[in-house]
Amino acid sequence: MKRLFPIVLLSLGFGLAQGAYKLRVTSWSCTYTGGAWVAQGVVENTAGRTLQGIRVHLRVVEGGLDRLGGVSPQQVYGTNSAPIARGSLPPGESSRFSVRVPTSRREAACQIWFRNPSVVQIPTQVPRL
Repeated sequence: MKRLFPIVLLSLGFGLAQGAYKLRVTSWSCTYTGGAWVAQGVVENTAGRTLQGIRVHLRVVEGGLDRLGGVSPQQVYGTNSAPIARGSLPPGESSRFSVRVPTSRREAACQIWFRNPSVVQIPTQVPRL
């Protein structure tokens, strides 16, 4: 019985993890205009439940950096977040998003990700620009 208990807990954990929020960005762009970088696009709910209160985050970094981790503070030019257009996003449906980071840096790269109201990052498929 003692051997079975950790296996049951592990299986339960995997089951809960598979039910986690999931999003897919179907299209997006990031352009410098009016003294700021603006990321906008469309995100789709691929989870099996309605998601509430999703926020999009934009981080503007030194050009050539295309991954979220491993960026030193000196390489980050600015960050910001904004709610997606729809406060409630049912499974299979999409919502527009837009977020702006003011900066004078015209040569930069954009990184986006999404989080829930508990400030937990949501696993998201984001196509490269």
